[in-house]
Amino acid sequence: MKSKLAAALFAALLAHSASAWLPSGWFYAGWPWAFDSSTGDWYWFSQGQQWVHGYDPAPGWQRIEDSELAAGFQPKVNVSITGTIDKNGVPLDLEVTIGVDDGEALARHTWNPRIGILGGISPESTRLYYEHIIKAYHARRDDYYYPEIVIFSLNFQRFTDLENRGDTEGYAGELVAGIEALERAGVDFALMAANSPHAAFDLVAQRVSVPLLSIVDVALDHSQQLGLKRLLLLGIKFTMQASFYPEACARRGIELRVPAEVEQDAIDRIVFRELAMGRVLPASRDRLLEIMAGYDVDGVILGCTELPMILRQGDTSLPLLNTLALHAEAALDYALGDAS
Repeated sequence: MKSKLAAALFAALLAHSASAWLPSGWFYAGWPWAFDSSTGDWYWFSQGQQWVHGYDPAPGWQRIEDSELAAGFQPKVNVSITGTIDKNGVPLDLEVTIGVDDGEALARHTWNPRIGILGGISPESTRLYYEHIIKAYHARRDDYYYPEIVIFSLNFQRFTDLENRGDTEGYAGELVAGIEALERAGVDFALMAANSPHAAFDLVAQRVSVPLLSIVDVALDHSQQLGLKRLLLLGIKFTMQASFYPEACARRGIELRVPAEVEQDAIDRIVFRELAMGRVLPASRDRLLEIMAGYDVDGVILGCTELPMILRQGDTSLPLLNTLALHAEAALDYALGDAS
């Protein structure tokens, strides 16, 4: 009986039957897709949610709330095994263990959460996020099992127009729409690949389903690890004049300084007219270093993800908090389960 059951279980594993969880008239089209032949609708399952792509009168993708199919879905192998056990009349209290050589290591390589990057703000720094995560992974693991990454690139001009107009609701809505697009792509968590959108971080986090990694928390956590107490914030003018960095620093007992307004104008111009277009000019680096030298601080927040393109730690004796690198490393930590 045991050998017969083992053979049946092995056959079930090979079969990977998927039909058991589908309603009548549906066709399995490769997980996570299914097709309803009676309506012509496609269905997609992700993170306990069911989505349907219908046609007139309700075209496009729509989420089905409280989907019993998605909530009750069992992995295909489990359905096959339980069906085989039922067929052979095995007692319900039987425990079946399936082992794979080095399975735990394999799982660590192949089941990492999918990273979502809300980018395009600007495209130059979005590219650097992607490159940093891939290179940092390879440096840690020396293989190519790096996590899956999905990037949604916002319209940079529309985003900055909303920012400059102070349209808080429209601004948050633009960010939420981008993250919802990432959610539909199946990401498990997301990050906004810039400092300035963190002005609306709390508002956005309340409206999306996936966890968001805060660039502000990551940067200030690192500053505390270094024992820095007085920080200078560099960034676009919007960020330097916003309240989200000062409030976060105050909660941690950190003194924050920002450049004078004429200096803010100079930094803002360097970011938008040069770095965001991939232009790195030595004269602009000298100007930034001159601004930094005018403040009695023990560290500098590079509060714009383009600034690491022009300022490196070797340029100054002051510790530089590279928010892009810190944010990207935190995303990799999260994906690999290395976050403390």
